[in-house]
This record gives sequence, C-alpha cells and structure tokens, in this order.
Amino acid sequence: DVVLGRLTTENGKLLIGGEPVAFTDVVGIATASPREFDLWSADISVGLNFRSGNVEQKDLNSKVVLKRRTVKNNTRMSYTGNYSESSSEQIANNHTAEMSHDYRVSNRWFFRPVQAQYYRDPFQNRAAEWTLGFGAGYQIFDTPKLDWNISAGPGYQRTEYVDVAPGEDRTISTPAFLIGSFYDHEITDNIDFQADYQVTLTEPKGGRAKHDFYMALDVDLTSRLDLRIAGTWKRIESPQPDSNGITPEKDDFTATLGLSLEI
Repeated sequence: DVVLGRLTTENGKLLIGGEPVAFTDVVGIATASPREFDLWSADISVGLNFRSGNVEQKDLNSKVVLKRRTVKNNTRMSYTGNYSESSSEQIANNHTAEMSHDYRVSNRWFFRPVQAQYYRDPFQNRAAEWTLGFGAGYQIFDTPKLDWNISAGPGYQRTEYVDVAPGEDRTISTPAFLIGSFYDHEITDNIDFQADYQVTLTEPKGGRAKHDFYMALDVDLTSRLDLRIAGTWKRIESPQPDSNGITPEKDDFTATLGLSLEI
C-alpha cells in the first residue's frame, strides 16, 4: 500500500499521520508533492584543463546524472564524456550514456525491467556499442548516510567497430550478462564518496568482458557546490584489432579535478 501523510519520528518510532509504522515494513519513502519537478534530482560535474607553451593540450571531462524517485520506482539516467586534444590532434574522445529503472518489490529487493547503455570510443575501435538488459537487485544498505546495492541480469550487446581485419564482421551481436554495484557513502558532513562498477560479459568476438568503474570524492564548498576528485577505469578484455593488425590497449584510465553542482 501507498500511504500519504506527514512523516515524523518519535522515540525511535516512525509515525505517518500520527500512526505508528514499523521500519521493517517500509519499502520506500518519497515526497508526496504533486509537482513532477520535486521527484527529480540532478548532479552535474565538469573538469577543464588547458596547457600552453611547449605542449598545447585541452582536456574536458563532464558527467551528468538525473534521478527520479517515487515510493516504489527509481529511474536513473547519466552521461559521461571525455575529450582531449594535444597540438590540434585528438587523443581521447569517448562518450557513455546509461539508463536504468528499478521497481521495489520489498524493502531490500528490486526488479530492474530495463537497463540500457550507449558507448562510443574510436580509440578503442568502437564506433557505437548498444547494450540492453534486465535483471534484479538487492539493497545491502539504504540509510541517510550509506546507499549500497548490487544487481545482475541477462542482456544483449551490439557492437559496431570502426575498422576490422579483412574478412571480419564490422558489426557483432552477442548475448551478455550484466553485473553491477553502486555505493554512495557520506563519510562526514562535508565529504562524500561514491563508487559505481559494472561488468558486461559477452562472447569473445564482442570483447569477452567490459569493465566500467567510476569513483568520486566530493568535498562541500557550499550546500550545492562541491569540489570533486574523480577517476574512471575502462577495460575490454579482448579488444578488436583494426585492418592494420593494431590492437587497442585493454585499459583506459582518467583522473579529473572539477566542480559538481547538485540540484
């Protein structure tokens, strides 16, 4: 059941509209505002770096996360982009867009009817890669200071390579299995730590395994503006060689220092 009312706590007990409710019976809590805008939150971070002199280099890193939360439904959409240019030559240009929707079936378990990702990185020989899946998850912790969940489920991956060896297919479709973990911890009143990891397992022709790991440490500057130190790690176990027989490196690392705005 969905119960509407003023939520308070008294002597360690939860009260909704003055009536006691056991904490173990609560599946989720969300604002009862009729305005759609109040159900959404956003986190926008940007990192910039410019160098001149003997080395002319420009770096831009950005990440946008949108969340919509109701009592039983959580929707999350995100975009991550990294661009670097040295002496007017691109040395990095990758983009990742993700979306997931969770439906809470209890105060611990949730069903994920859809999870999708778009990934593009020409330097990893990936012109476009689409991943679609579904699954289930378990909420290990869900407190005001600690949010940690894990999820897993089957999926499908379609990869279009930039260049391949003669006789090889440029477009590969393969079944996949997705495993993920999201961790968000308020270490102190002014410092937050976040870690997001997902591995996508596929057939060898699709890369065998793709690892995506993101971590960030936020230090409050104001109530909404944070200083963010972040890092990403992407790894493809079996990169696809191009027509010249050159195989991309398996690992890519990025470290950024920037600002984050919470809305």
